Amino acid sequence: MELSDEEGNFLKLVYIMFTVVPRHLSVYFVKKWDHKYPNEKWHNDVAKRDLKLGNLLKKRSGEQKLNITSQKILKGDEQEWDTTTLISALLDYGFNLIERCRPSSKRSIPLLESEQLEILRSIQTYFTHLSSFSLSLVEFKDKMAKIRNVGKSLFGEDVEREIYKVEVSPTTEIIRMEGKKLLEVFNSWKEDLAELKEKHATIDKLRERFQQLESKLSSLNAKIQHLQVGSIENKGSPKEANHTAEEISEEMTNTIPQLDIQGVEKEDVDIKYPDSQEIK
Repeated sequence: MELSDEEGNFLKLVYIMFTVVPRHLSVYFVKKWDHKYPNEKWHNDVAKRDLKLGNLLKKRSGEQKLNITSQKILKGDEQEWDTTTLISALLDYGFNLIERCRPSSKRSIPLLESEQLEILRSIQTYFTHLSSFSLSLVEFKDKMAKIRNVGKSLFGEDVEREIYKVEVSPTTEIIRMEGKKLLEVFNSWKEDLAELKEKHATIDKLRERFQQLESKLSSLNAKIQHLQVGSIENKGSPKEANHTAEEISEEMTNTIPQLDIQGVEKEDVDIKYPDSQEIK
């Protein structure tokens, strides 16, 4: 598969944030945990550590069910955690592993460790708002500079050099290092994006259609308000109201199949309108 320069930039960022960064973050996490909890060191006594881990998570969440990230943390296999999970664990106030972030207006250089992790988190968040699988050279260099700076500060100069080596390496070298797996992920994302764009286009059309129906419903409601009170005052008739209601019901019924949602039946979307005999 031949990639454009912009797609190559994106692929490098994926490799760094999904392979390089979590590898060093996991070591960093264990170091912080062992310093904070010397009697329950991460790799010394797994049972004792897991008990401590579970108590901290449950204490923080209270009676609420643990979210997906917390459930993943509870399993205790830090080498299997992704960047998002590792950052969440490091910034978890219940664990209290590092000093909390200062308000944005009060931050200054040097940044706290937590504030540098927030930089990595903001870059990781980029992957949840993708509009394409490409990255301009300007965006790429900006993100790489931030990652290198954080890498140097938290993990050391060797990691900074490792990240820079990926940045300047040909994309083919990154593909060789990661093999088919990285390309499979990349191609899967591209397919998902194409499917998502297609669904969004359909949703936009349906949204416009339902806005039109909403307007009709509002008009119908105003008419029924007058009719049901018993004071028509020449502003409408039962026949007219029922005709309008039937029209809307038909439109709704014709629209719902376009949603392609299983379990939605015609009866679920029928507009209920008053029988003409009940309107005085």
